[in-house]
Order: sequence, then structure tokens, then C-alpha cells
Amino acid sequence: MKTNLVLAVLAASGYAFLFTACESKEQKAKNAELEHQADAKEDMAKQVKKDAKEQVKAAEEAGKTAEKMAKDDAKATQDAIKDNADAAQKQLKDEADKIRDEKK
Repeated sequence: MKTNLVLAVLAASGYAFLFTACESKEQKAKNAELEHQADAKEDMAKQVKKDAKEQVKAAEEAGKTAEKMAKDDAKATQDAIKDNADAAQKQLKDEADKIRDEKK
């Protein structure tokens, strides 16, 4: 009798353990959904990082383009100043030559 009682208690505790150890279908579905949501968030995080890198690259390119345009504009301005100075110098030299020619 004691043996039957001990076996019954052991069997009952074993069944209780087995039922609590196994996940139900609902729990498995819930865990799968949570894992899916976590994966989606990770994918979104990767996309945000990728978009940020692309924006940084575009900003760098825009900066390089603006810098190149500024250099080109500065060069054009310098060239125009030099050309104007050369033209003014030539005009003044021509006037000086005319004055010298009048002396003769």
C-alpha cells in the first residue's frame, strides 16, 4: 500500500512537472510573435543606420561640390581681377607712351 501511494505521488509530481515544463501552443505562438517583432525592430534599426550613412555621404558630397564651386568662383574672381588690372596697366602704359611721343 505504501508502495502504491509513493508511486502515485511520484507519478502525480512527474505529470505536474511535465505539464508545466512544456509550452502550450498559445505560449509558443506568443513567443514566435515576440521574436518576429524583435526581428522587425532590429531590421528597422539597421535601415535607420544605413539611411544615416547615406545621408552623411550625400552631405559630404554636397560639401565637396560646394567647396569646389566656391574654389572655382574664387578662381574666376581672381582671374577677372588680374585681367582688369592687366587691361588697366596696358591702358596706362599706352597713355604714358602717347605722352612721351608728344615730347618728341
